[in-house]
Amino acid sequence: MKKQILLLNDRLAGGGAEQVLQRIAADLAAQGAALTIWAPEGTEDELRCLYPAGTRFRRLPFWEGESARFSPRWFRQRVCRILFEGLLLRLRRWDRVVAMKEGPCMRLAAKLRAEKKLAWVHTDYATLRWTHWHFPSDEAERACMAAFDSIVCVSETVRRGVIETIGDPGNLRVLYDPIDVAAIEEKTRCPAEDAVRPADGPLLVAVGRLAEGKRFDLLLDVCRELARDHRFTLRIVGGGECEEALRAQLREYALPQFKLLGQRDNPYPYIAQADWLVSASKSESYGLTVQEALILGVPVVGCACGGVAESLDERFGILCGLEREELLAALRRVLTEHGLRERCARNIAAHYDRKALGEPRLAAIRDAILG
Repeated sequence: MKKQILLLNDRLAGGGAEQVLQRIAADLAAQGAALTIWAPEGTEDELRCLYPAGTRFRRLPFWEGESARFSPRWFRQRVCRILFEGLLLRLRRWDRVVAMKEGPCMRLAAKLRAEKKLAWVHTDYATLRWTHWHFPSDEAERACMAAFDSIVCVSETVRRGVIETIGDPGNLRVLYDPIDVAAIEEKTRCPAEDAVRPADGPLLVAVGRLAEGKRFDLLLDVCRELARDHRFTLRIVGGGECEEALRAQLREYALPQFKLLGQRDNPYPYIAQADWLVSASKSESYGLTVQEALILGVPVVGCACGGVAESLDERFGILCGLEREELLAALRRVLTEHGLRERCARNIAAHYDRKALGEPRLAAIRDAILG
């Protein structure tokens, strides 16, 4: 008999967590499991395009969001929780329940009946814990985690952050997200009209959501100072809430060699042509963009926040401190030190184990869910 597996997430498509969900779903379906996904956001087109045939989708709200205490919405949310989460959704027993994110997904999954339950944590609680909005206390969130057979942390940084912030629920384990190396290499070969190498000087590329924690404003400020003495090009790929502020910053600088390219569905051609990938983030749970650059043989300059420090071997680039002057010194070094880029690239080609990023990681996840 097929194992009945329920997967919970807040959406069908989106960022890194959703890509992991899609890979896990495809792998579980290949093992003969019957899959059902609960999510408040998603379309039938996304289901058909991104998930295995036969996957069931239920647009299940998690009855969250801001509401004034004792307002009509607050009462409606309370009734939904009591009726659905407390009673109706618990009538069925699953073989496996997997919450793919912390917060509301985890809170709901903890109440369901299953032979085995797992939940994922993607966020570094030490620097960016958003889940406090969904639990009345640290103790309540820790008790919720303890209801699972395993809480999967996507990095050692995430595991430490949970323990330091809310305490140890006693069931934390680290399983790194699987990365589809072949798909990244294939997407690199897709043409992009504006992915043309500059004729003069090194090319620095930064990729990510244009959010405050990524510190693209700091990167632009540092690069403006370096541009007084060095010829190079900076390209930033991504979209987000800070985009307009960053464009205003670029207009003020009036440096045409600095470009904000906006959101791109396929960032890999831009990464592949770079001399260096640059990460100025002050917080990362796992350095996914760092790993993608290394897959493509591109050395990395990264501020040593937890996730980046964990994912970047210093043979393959430069780890620097989080302060402005430390990032400035690291970038000045890559612009002036002869042979540094070639040495790092040779080390990546010789020592970076790309094969370990895919099937071995997926197999470990498969065993955690099905074993």
